[in-house]
Formats: sequence, structure tokens, C-alpha cells
Amino acid sequence: METLMSQAMALTENSEYLHSPADIERAVVRMATEITAKLRDKDPVFLCVVNGAIIFTGLLLIRLIIVTGK
Repeated sequence: METLMSQAMALTENSEYLHSPADIERAVVRMATEITAKLRDKDPVFLCVVNGAIIFTGLLLIRLIIVTGK
């Protein structure tokens, strides 16, 4: 009987990437730059709504430069 981990590993090994990690990094940096430009002097609240977005949200938030404390 296959374990969940071995099934996940087999799925990963038999998959192909639609975008490279470098492509994803560039997209996250671009989004963070645009968000920073629009919200630099605001006090935004960021909310991750779905479980699948937790990693993306973390990658995005650490790249934002928001100056708060008006």
C-alpha cells in the first residue's frame, strides 16, 4: 500500500513545471513593487483567504516595503 508521501513524490516526479521558480520569483517581486508603490503611505491589512495561498502570501509580504505609523 502506497503512503500519501510516496504518492506525492511520484506525482512530483511525473510532473512538469508551467513556470520556473525564477519566473515565479520575478512575478512576486513585480507584484510587491507595484503594491508598495500604491500603498507606501497607507496602513494596509493583508488577509490570506485560502490555505493554498499561504506560501504565496508569505513570499509577497516579506518583499513589501510599507511605511506605517502616521
